[in-house]
Amino acid sequence: MAPAPKEVVITGVDISFFSAVGLMVKWSLASIPAMFIVSFLCAVFFAMGGGAVAAIAAAIGAIGANGAG
Repeated sequence: MAPAPKEVVITGVDISFFSAVGLMVKWSLASIPAMFIVSFLCAVFFAMGGGAVAAIAAAIGAIGANGAG
């Protein structure tokens, strides 16, 4: 049987200033592609939601066939 896991408490991290700055620069550069992906997913979500609202509005006659209210 495996031994019970023990609790670990981190009391500090010893890292130099320039290493921390380099790590933050890498994080910021890595976030750029993630920002594009999240923006694309949000655009798709809102486009589908807007299309659904427009379809419902057209179905109840709130807007005309040419899209003008």
